[in-house]
Amino acid sequence: MDSLDLLGDGDELELTHDLERVFDITFTDADYASFWSVGDIDDAVWRHLQTKAHGQDRCATASAFYELRRALREVKPDVQIRPSTKLCAFADRPSALTAVVKRHCDLTLRFPASAVASAGGYLIFLSVFLVFPAAVAFESGPAALAVGLFLSLGSIAIWLDPGRFDAVQTVGDAARTLVNQNFAAFLARGACFDRDSVWEAVRAVAADSAGSRADTIERETLILESSRKVA
Repeated sequence: MDSLDLLGDGDELELTHDLERVFDITFTDADYASFWSVGDIDDAVWRHLQTKAHGQDRCATASAFYELRRALREVKPDVQIRPSTKLCAFADRPSALTAVVKRHCDLTLRFPASAVASAGGYLIFLSVFLVFPAAVAFESGPAALAVGLFLSLGSIAIWLDPGRFDAVQTVGDAARTLVNQNFAAFLARGACFDRDSVWEAVRAVAADSAGSRADTIERETLILESSRKVA
């Protein structure tokens, strides 16, 4: 993958803000000036993490599995839970599992958006870039009402999005995803970290921002489609 296809209209800042949240760090101006590729971001994250506590010996993925198992037992106490256990054994809607993990573990577990959210985003796009300009240009009352209707329906669709399991099919997949989305939380709970685990988490966040698969992203993958640095 040559670039994340971010356009430089603010989406690259969303990426860095997501990384700051996941790792509980704050990028400096010097960091931002150095960002060209995903590898540059990974290097900056690693530098900041060197100030975190050392000597921690708990495996983050194992800790995440035990956290998930505890939460999922509240849903289906009769199911034997292994890393290979399918998530669909506990819920047919990924969003239901998101709520379970938040309630029992106080952690974030996000799944890819489904077609429902895509339709909601499309309605919002239509209302903002097509219907609203028409309502202003022609001073049309019905068009103005349509703007409000499309915005409302789009927002509701995104809010009610059930999500999709996609590549996160098993409890083991969910455990790895849980670590990547809550890296700082597991560090605070005594988990150890190394270069590979940090890169995996950075790549997962970048893939989420780009709407792509993490395994397509390399250190040389550019952040912006135009090959400009993040400013």
